[in-house]
Amino acid sequence: MGEIIRLLKRDWPKLLLIMALFTLGILIGEQLTEVNPKMAAEFKDEAMRKFEEIAGWMENLPPGAEFFVIWINNITASLATILFGLLLPIYPLASLLMNGVIIGLFQNMIQVESGLSPFLFYLSLTPHGILELPAFFIAVLLGIRFGLVPYRLILHYLRTKEHLPLFKEVTREARSYGILIVIMLLFAAVIEMTISPLLLRLLSGR
Repeated sequence: MGEIIRLLKRDWPKLLLIMALFTLGILIGEQLTEVNPKMAAEFKDEAMRKFEEIAGWMENLPPGAEFFVIWINNITASLATILFGLLLPIYPLASLLMNGVIIGLFQNMIQVESGLSPFLFYLSLTPHGILELPAFFIAVLLGIRFGLVPYRLILHYLRTKEHLPLFKEVTREARSYGILIVIMLLFAAVIEMTISPLLLRLLSGR
């Protein structure tokens, strides 16, 4: 626990920057329907296809087990963000912006279809988003940092003529943050299947 707190204290400015970029993605998504309707429709169709695929899995699950699908799906998405960052450091940032755009698009779509205000829409996401989003932001940070490891290794070696200390640092960081991500996404999935739907129905008057 102490190591996680140390890492969060060290990285909070970077996480705030990541959150700001995510917010920018949301703002872009909210306006994309007007700016580029064709692109907005393509993004919506792709997102709906993925959601329908997950819903199909859920239909065949025992009652009460749906949150496992959400949990595993979110862990997989976070892991993909980290691993693809190893190959291309820009990928986590692209994934961050894309997810923000999708949320903004759905906010716009739901407002048009049901009249639900942006405030109420984002309020309905708060219960699980307060855990799920920070976990995703940490995954993005790890993806970027891991993608920069080869360059950091070169600089570290030029300064110290050693590689082992940096490998130990990266491994320790991945372990600590990985545990935190898994735990946060677990609780987020439970909340998403219980509290969030109730709150959305209450806010939409259904």
